[in-house]
Amino acid sequence: MATFSRGLIQGLTNPSYSQNLRDVGMLAASAPGRRRERERQLEAITGIATATNAGVAASQMSDLAGLNASISDLQSRLSVTTDPTIASEITKQIGTLQGLAPQTRKGAALNSVNALEAARQAAETLEEKRNIENIMERVARESGNSTEGIIGRTDSEIKIQRTRDEQRISDNFYAVPKENRAAYLKGAAERGFGQIASILEARELEREADQIKIKEARESADLRRTPLVVAGLKKRIEALPASQEKTDLLKRIEVAEAQNIREGGTFEPGVRQQLENQLTSINDGITRAAGRDDQARLIVERQTEDEIQRLQRDLTRIKIDDDEVEEEARRLEKEKGTDRLGFGTTYRDFMAEARQSLEEQTREEIQGQIDRLRGSSDPGKTEKAPAGVPQATWDKMSQEDRDAFNRG
Repeated sequence: MATFSRGLIQGLTNPSYSQNLRDVGMLAASAPGRRRERERQLEAITGIATATNAGVAASQMSDLAGLNASISDLQSRLSVTTDPTIASEITKQIGTLQGLAPQTRKGAALNSVNALEAARQAAETLEEKRNIENIMERVARESGNSTEGIIGRTDSEIKIQRTRDEQRISDNFYAVPKENRAAYLKGAAERGFGQIASILEARELEREADQIKIKEARESADLRRTPLVVAGLKKRIEALPASQEKTDLLKRIEVAEAQNIREGGTFEPGVRQQLENQLTSINDGITRAAGRDDQARLIVERQTEDEIQRLQRDLTRIKIDDDEVEEEARRLEKEKGTDRLGFGTTYRDFMAEARQSLEEQTREEIQGQIDRLRGSSDPGKTEKAPAGVPQATWDKMSQEDRDAFNRG
């Protein structure tokens, strides 16, 4: 909102006060003249306030064109006024509005990014979506807005939808009659979901292998004296990750083991069939649990790859904050002095050296994160770097070089 000096307002509403302060200049001697002068000045102040308030409102709405229009209005008023007090007030309000321009420009750019996001969502092809992403990133970056999460947004949405589709394929798979599951997986693979189809197929083969053992025992010549095989089921349960589901399956297999007979023993009537049904149910439960774990691992692998790709993009656009560069340059100047090797060193030299050093340090840190995400077959590369040594540099060193460094 426009604000004006107390002296000016009191001068316009109280002529005797203005005569003492002389904020609005010398007034005419006659009362009618003074009244007309005050009316003109009040009209001018009202116009200034209207233009200023319109500019402030435009800024709050991130309307850069509206803000510039208000500034132009005030500049036009300034060019025609002959009253120094009014001119001073106009200049003050112009400065106020101009001070709002950077933030308004940033907000207007953010509005543009949001409008582009709507266009991206409405785009029909992936190529169009990705092209709009690039425009969004440039607009955000050039205006000082955050670019986080813009590039790769389309691909992330595709992966999220793919994960949902894979989850549906997995859930529906267990509802398909066992004799139709092979055809179901073939159809999933033909639709482009070969990865999850392969996972489900592998787990289905494990289930079938244990189910065959259960069936073979059922076909034994002497059913009542043939123990049911549970060792393979228990081994598959133990291979599952820790979870409540695993705990429940272990309890169920322990109950089944207790009901099973030992070599030379005999089942009580009906117990063998009951145990067979329990083992079949446990077998199906293991398959479902293992399939869910496989899918979770697949999601983590994809997320890891996405993070690696993000870090690789960061490697190509490293930017060090100027304040950090200045702080490092002052440290270098203090540490090394300005007369190295007989040559004078300027502060600009230290600034260049500081920026280069910080960029390299950042580059090594990012590369270290990438290397750790990718993993390594060499356990030594996970060793924590000594103080003062970037982790990425330490990771690249051979054990011999590390030992030599540690010996000093």
